[in-house]
Amino acid sequence: MRYGAKEGGGTMKRFLMPVLLVMVFLWANPAEALWPWSRSEAKRDTTWSRPNQAMALQAAIQAMSGELIGHLNDPDPEFGDLGGGLIACSFVDLQQLTRSSSLGRYLAEQLKGEFQRRQYRVIDIRKSRSIIIAESRGEYGLSRDPNEVGTPVAADAMITGTYTVLAQQILVNASIIDNRNGVLRSSAMLALPRCELIEAMLADQATLPQKTASVLYLKRLELK
Repeated sequence: MRYGAKEGGGTMKRFLMPVLLVMVFLWANPAEALWPWSRSEAKRDTTWSRPNQAMALQAAIQAMSGELIGHLNDPDPEFGDLGGGLIACSFVDLQQLTRSSSLGRYLAEQLKGEFQRRQYRVIDIRKSRSIIIAESRGEYGLSRDPNEVGTPVAADAMITGTYTVLAQQILVNASIIDNRNGVLRSSAMLALPRCELIEAMLADQATLPQKTASVLYLKRLELK
């Protein structure tokens, strides 16, 4: 009988130990224990939260520029594929190539800066022939007026691309195209969430009038 009692006590201890451990865990971590998804919520990715959206977009474009450079056959800034200069054009809606937005223009603007910072020769085709000075308004050296940007430029390659608007995302495809023969030198892809910042940049999306959809103005490229 004494041996049986000891055996029964050991069984009780083995039963009570897990119960005690569970009670301690519940006391120390009540939220995580009762709500298993709370931990995932606490560790949720905040990259594209409202205060960080501008920085997240900039980081995404930086990564895309690195991918574009990585896909070049010869990425040397001076003697490689882009040694003859690079111009940047607005990204357009894939469904209608005459439609763009602040997002499309911003993508081109940021990529232009990213390539310049990596020592590539980047040419801005918006440079006006003269500086426009307006009283109480400022000085303007860039223009989209055909009468102001008629000076030819020399650039062997063009960076441009398209974006596709989906329900939850914007798919961006960037391309570097040889101006001399249309050969695709490099490409990269980016997926952006439809957050508040992206929605605001798409809000002014506009299309060229159909009657002038051929060519409004072509700035001549002087190719080697």
